[in-house]
Amino acid sequence: MKDTFNRTMFDSLWRAAPILRRIRCHHFVEGSRNDYEQEDGTIVEGDQQLARVEYSIKYENATGLRPEVFLEHAEELGQKMGERMESQLFQTLGAITDQIGNSVAIGQDGDMTFEQWLEINTKVMTDFDDDGEPHTKHLVCTPEFQKRLITSLNEWERDPEKVAAMKVVMAKQKEAYDAREARRRMVD
Repeated sequence: MKDTFNRTMFDSLWRAAPILRRIRCHHFVEGSRNDYEQEDGTIVEGDQQLARVEYSIKYENATGLRPEVFLEHAEELGQKMGERMESQLFQTLGAITDQIGNSVAIGQDGDMTFEQWLEINTKVMTDFDDDGEPHTKHLVCTPEFQKRLITSLNEWERDPEKVAAMKVVMAKQKEAYDAREARRRMVD
């Protein structure tokens, strides 16, 4: 029953915050720090935040508890934990992108202009495949924003001037990528 409870809880966590499932994890036995190094070599002390959701049930309330009700508690715990972890993730990412100047302010109405789209593509580091095609980027947004953005992208792709401007940005990104790759040290 413990395995079923845990599986149900994690399934609920990933449904509540699907982005968490795509993050690679490295398990550490010891440590209380999560420092990271910026591209310029600066070491930044990470802010380790404990994410906790607690649940308790008294023995007299648990006796006779149907398995479905027991698993509903697992789903609730997983959902709360997923929401809390996702919130902390976005707060941390927001602080880092603001600190290094990679954030792009979008208006209160949530509509993105083409100039803002260009700015995002200029600021975000882009890698390329062996054929020189940019790797696909992931943009995390609300379903409503996604619909508006897809509509805008389809419109921008029909405008030759906007297509040319995007090609200029991607050519600069390719130059930066090639320079990064040329600086890489190969080790045995």
